Amino acid sequence: MAEAAARAPTYDLGTSGRFTKEMGLVRHLFDETQYKAGGYRPDSDAGPDGCDFQCDLQAMTGIADGEAGSVVSLSVLEHVVDPNRAVREIARILRPGGVAIVSVPFMYNYHGKSNRKTNPLYRRGADWDVDSSHGGYGDFWRMTHEGLALMFAQAGFARVDVLPIEG
Repeated sequence: MAEAAARAPTYDLGTSGRFTKEMGLVRHLFDETQYKAGGYRPDSDAGPDGCDFQCDLQAMTGIADGEAGSVVSLSVLEHVVDPNRAVREIARILRPGGVAIVSVPFMYNYHGKSNRKTNPLYRRGADWDVDSSHGGYGDFWRMTHEGLALMFAQAGFARVDVLPIEG
C-alpha cells in the first residue's frame, strides 16, 4: 500500500466510503487530499466519511485517461457484470508507471446483497435485473490466479503480480 500511496492521486474504486475495509488500517500512509473514494450509487447521507464521487467501475467517464497515479479496488471485481471491462478502465485511468492494487476472493462464500430469495431465471429477450449499488449488489465471479493475470495482461498492464492472501 505504501507504493500506491506514493503515487498520487489514489483512486479507491468500488468502495462504500473513505478509508473503509482494509484501507482504514493504512490511512496514515496516504495524503488525504490526494485520496479519492468512488462508489457506485454511494450513500449520499454518509457525510465526510462517504464517497467523494459516484463511479461505475466499468465506465469511469468522470476520470480522464492517465489521471490516476494509483488505483485501489478491494473485493469489487466479483460484483461487477463485466470485470474485463472494469480492468480495462483501470488501465485507462492509470498514468504510465502507475500501480493498481486489486483484491478478489477465490474460495469464498457468496457475499452479495441482492436479496434474491430464489435462483434467478433468465429468459432470452428479458431484462436482467442487476443492481450494483452498495445496498443491492450481486456476487457474480470467482477468478483464478491465471485468469487474473490474463485479464490484467490483456488490459495492457506491463507487469502483473498475483499474490494469494489468507491461504
